[in-house]
Amino acid sequence: TSVRDSGGAIPHLDRESGRDWIEIRLPLAEGEPATELSASLCNAITGEPILSEESLEAREVNGGRVLVLQVRAAHLPAGMYEIEVLGKTPEGPDLLGRPMFEVRASRQPGLLR
Repeated sequence: TSVRDSGGAIPHLDRESGRDWIEIRLPLAEGEPATELSASLCNAITGEPILSEESLEAREVNGGRVLVLQVRAAHLPAGMYEIEVLGKTPEGPDLLGRPMFEVRASRQPGLLR
């Protein structure tokens, strides 16, 4: 899924048991002007906050910019989650998106699909 994803199927993350950390990668739209990002991860059903990060920078991956979040696996039991992503632009904060994903318990490596 990408930050400005407009819909479609909700991607899922198969969580491998015994894994300590999960890496979530969110591609930014091509030409996204924001140079500094913030992200807030919460349980989409309960609204319980899980992670809040400020002053993030996107990484260059395969010719595109990607926001990468590292989350303790213990903080992501099976369920639905939402990440609110804000970008800092010269005009002020800009809501880049609120992508959702589902975590499923699995023996497969932790990949967002």
